[in-house]
Formats: sequence, structure tokens, C-alpha cells
Amino acid sequence: MSDFISNLHINAFRGIKGLTIGNLSTVNVLVGANNSGKTSVLESILFLSSPTDIGKITNMAFQRAPLVRAKRESQLVDFFSTLFHKELDEDVNEPNHFHYSIDLSASVSKNNFSFSSSGTIENEFNTIGEESKAFLFSTKIQTNDQKPLYREFRIPTSETEIQQIKSASSSFYRSLYVNSGVSYYNVCVNLMSNAILQYDKADLLDVIQSFDSTIQDVSIVDDCIYIHNSLSGTLPLYAYGTGLQKAALFSVIMSVMPDGIILIDEIDNAINMSAFSDVFPWFVKKCKERNIQAFVTTHSAEAIDSVLNSGLDNDIRIITLRKTPKTHKTVAKVRTGSEALSDRENFKMELRV
Repeated sequence: MSDFISNLHINAFRGIKGLTIGNLSTVNVLVGANNSGKTSVLESILFLSSPTDIGKITNMAFQRAPLVRAKRESQLVDFFSTLFHKELDEDVNEPNHFHYSIDLSASVSKNNFSFSSSGTIENEFNTIGEESKAFLFSTKIQTNDQKPLYREFRIPTSETEIQQIKSASSSFYRSLYVNSGVSYYNVCVNLMSNAILQYDKADLLDVIQSFDSTIQDVSIVDDCIYIHNSLSGTLPLYAYGTGLQKAALFSVIMSVMPDGIILIDEIDNAINMSAFSDVFPWFVKKCKERNIQAFVTTHSAEAIDSVLNSGLDNDIRIITLRKTPKTHKTVAKVRTGSEALSDRENFKMELRV
């Protein structure tokens, strides 16, 4: 594996403070108690891939609690600021004045990327005395030992300005995030319509036949995906269960993200454990074939068992996250598959805490 993240440092992002994760591999499985920061780690990797793409970052800020676009503008400051680590600013002679920061860095192949940002929420008044909130922040981006790039931003800003910032931004690496509440079918259709020429139908058949051996073929007509079944005939993919739809999405992602990084929240969600035992080894195999690095989360002890029993020790890492009770810092324990299996069997260890 090359050109992917070997070390990740999250000094400040959302609720995470002072986290370092190293010894990463092809597929990295994040586990831990609720509110330990698993989803935030995925979001930090997505953020660092394009840290000046304000449009992409704004969309990510709303993913945990989606709002209709008409209501987003009034809530933009509140949602956007939640991506930042929030601390009481003791240097300001004003009660309840908070300081917001992001501090991320990663080693990707021979390159070291870092992003830091500092901001505050300020009250502003228009010409007729109406009060509103604005989020003001400055950023510093550095690659290796090159000269840092400094920029300043203001939220809210108009949709036109957001698109202009987005078009002027650059990416450190390619990344794709699948959050836990996404519509698997809709994402499949959107991704396939953008990359139909390089899509390998055999991959899709390979994985969905793990769910139903009577499936014979797949076809795509007018942006609709159809499954041809020897028993039930031809039906659209959305007529099938969400587990099969999610497996189909995995296949599409593998086709459109070669040499990239994929981030999947709750990888086992909606997939029956008997099918997951087949899907996960296939998933790791395809990541290796397409030179893809994956970061995934799970809450399920059964899913962790399937991962550990897959026999893919060199290609996976089990990363247990927890928060220290006194300092509230997030710490990580990184294990290979065999190390995690040994800890669980020899010490009766619960790997999720």
C-alpha cells in the first residue's frame, strides 16, 4: 500500500483533543464507546482532504442533523462552528466568550500535511440595528517544509461566494465519506451516473450474490439499477432490502475511488451478520486491488468478531478510542487483527472500550 495515511494527528476537532493514531493499514476499523469520537475521526480525514473547500465542509457540518436548504442559512453559524473544538476563552474580559480551533495533520506517503484554524463567533449589527451572528476564522495550511498558506473566512456568506471558494480550493488527497444516514440506493445511482464507463458490473454481481444466489444479472437503464433474478424476475434495486443496497454501494465505491480514501460510518449497519462475514473479506480484497485505504466504524461486537475471524491480519487494524476521565483527551489503542484477537481471548477484553 502506498500514498495513504500512515499517521494522523487530531490535536483539536469537534470533541476530540490530543489524539494520535499511527501504524495504519489498508482497512482501519474504529471501535469504542458512544461519544468516543469514531465518527469525528472520519470527518477529520474528510476535512483534511480539502480544508479550504468551504462548500464541502459546510455540507459535512449539516450531515449529522440535515436541514432543508431554506433553513440552512439561519443555522449556518451554529452548525459550522460545531466542527471546531470549543473552549472557554480566558483571555477575553467577557463572560461566556468561547474560542474555536481546528488542528489537524497527517503523513501521506512522503508528504506531511497540516491545517490549523482559529475562530470566534461575533455579534454583528446591520445599518438598521438588527443583530446577527458571524463566525470569523483564520487558517494556516502547510505541506512539508513549503511556505505556509494563510487565509481568512467569514461565515455566513452567500451561496455564490461558497461556490467561488470551492472552485478555488485544492485537495491533499481523494476522499469519499458515506455517513450512517445516507440513502444507499440514491448514492449508488449518483456515483454510477458519473462513472459508468469504468464501472465493473462483475464486482457488483460478486458481492450481491452473497445475499441472494438467485440473482443472475444487473442492468442500468435511465439512471435506474435493475436486478435480474431467476425466481422473481426483474426488479429495481430499491425493491430489495437495505443490506443488499449497501453491498451494492460498496461495489460502486470501489469502481469510482481507485487510489483514494473511503470513509464509512457503521459499515455493518443494515447488513445481516452472516452476509457481513462474506462481504468484509471481499471489501478488504477490493481495497487492496484498487489501492484504496478505508476507515470504517462499527458499534457491533458481532461485526468485530467477523473482522477478527477474516484471517486478514496484515491488512486490518482495530483502533479502540476512549476519552480519559480527567483530561478529556481522546486516546487510541491500535492493534493488528491477531493482537486484538489475542487480547480478547487471553484477557477477556472488550475491544470496544
